[in-house]
Amino acid sequence: MVGRSLEVVGALLVPILALTSLLDGFPVPPDPHGGALVVVATTVCLLCAAAGLAWSRRHPDSGVRFAVAPTVWLAAAMVTLGVGRPIPTGDGAAVPSAAQTAAMAVALVATTLAARRRPSAAWAPPAMSAALPGSLVVAVLVALTGVADGWPTVPVAVAGAMLVLQVELLRPRLSAQVADVLAPLTLGLVALALLPGLPVAAVGTGLVVGFVVLIELAARRGVRSAPSGCRRPGSSSRC
Repeated sequence: MVGRSLEVVGALLVPILALTSLLDGFPVPPDPHGGALVVVATTVCLLCAAAGLAWSRRHPDSGVRFAVAPTVWLAAAMVTLGVGRPIPTGDGAAVPSAAQTAAMAVALVATTLAARRRPSAAWAPPAMSAALPGSLVVAVLVALTGVADGWPTVPVAVAGAMLVLQVELLRPRLSAQVADVLAPLTLGLVALALLPGLPVAAVGTGLVVGFVVLIELAARRGVRSAPSGCRRPGSSSRC
């Protein structure tokens, strides 16, 4: 168990250390700037994810497999390094923006959805295992960057929508009672965060639509879980 945990930590540190080497000011390797930094940093993360995936296929029990999905989320943050701000240099690149955490939320949902669609794939169970703690980390980052950036409307709306969707995707891992509380709670908190940048009517409309969608999803889950006799109109079966 300890050895596997060290594998996970090591695999998570590899892309971070590689990115640090691009920002430390030393001549080797040379530090890219501007758009080149975005391209190189994203490529480094994707290569680390691909290497981890390849290693996991050859060594299915390796803890490296749990770091593949988080490295993809980090790649999404690197793609959006200069969105909503000038592309930072040096230590500034280590400070995430609201746009970056929104992109991480999108990548989080994408990997979780892909893992649910292809549960038999070798990478799917580790991705689902990483999704629950990853959701908590991304949610905290979204909140922190939202406060730091003054709750920018588009990134907060995108990240919030993704986090609500992520709660629904995590239902195989979360108990129904927890998910039923977290989804509307997240939606309500996102609505409050959007109030400074949007008219109250727009936020209220979005909130109502969101709650209607959640109610519809809950109703569909109820129909799927009901006994077959309860689903037939006019059936006298007791449910």
